[in-house]
Amino acid sequence: PHSAPRFRLLKKKVLSTWDGFTIPLPFSRAVLLWGEPLIVSKSAGKEDLEIARRRLEKALTDLTSRADSLCRS
Repeated sequence: PHSAPRFRLLKKKVLSTWDGFTIPLPFSRAVLLWGEPLIVSKSAGKEDLEIARRRLEKALTDLTSRADSLCRS
């Protein structure tokens, strides 16, 4: 199973490293959301994998929006 975690910080320092390492600033608000597991069969064909990819992309987009709004409120 695959899941869609999302983590957001309101106040942060993003380093200019290859991975954009983020350091939370003191007293910053943080939100961690974890999506529902997405199960893909080992025997899934190209069409099924594309459907799963779209579902995961939508889940990540939705979680990102939710995390951003919760972090700001």
